[in-house]
Amino acid sequence: MNRIKKYLKQFTDQLVFINLESQLTQSKKDISFLKDIPIPVSVETISKHVKKEDIDKIPFEAFVQGMIYVMGVDKDFKYFSEYKRFLYLSNDKIIDYMLYHGLKLADENRYLDAIVYLRAVISMEDSNLSALYNYGKCCGDIFDLSKDLDEKKRF
Repeated sequence: MNRIKKYLKQFTDQLVFINLESQLTQSKKDISFLKDIPIPVSVETISKHVKKEDIDKIPFEAFVQGMIYVMGVDKDFKYFSEYKRFLYLSNDKIIDYMLYHGLKLADENRYLDAIVYLRAVISMEDSNLSALYNYGKCCGDIFDLSKDLDEKKRF
């Protein structure tokens, strides 16, 4: 998995890290443990909200997706345990949510995004057979569909 981790890390440039000052007080749950923790959000989401001049209104879902993405790329990330705690607080069925989205992305032939979600499930629940099976299948699909020999070697 380390080879795939290295391969996926190139995609983290699609994220920026922000602090949740105003969102900490708006949450119904105690997420004060995130006070000094940088939160990943996609560059796309940030740019949409900057254009609308409502940067303080980034949807909660954007934080969840950013954390899932980071956790799926790097289970050794410095704030992994805080992100995991937040995800379980945000949704008691977060594993089902991530698995569903991973499978949906695979059905849409978005295999790299799918393996990020499936790796996030595996990093939180390493015995999840559905995530393990579908992760392997997606990796195989990426390999089989790639026509670039160098790309196959990197993956």
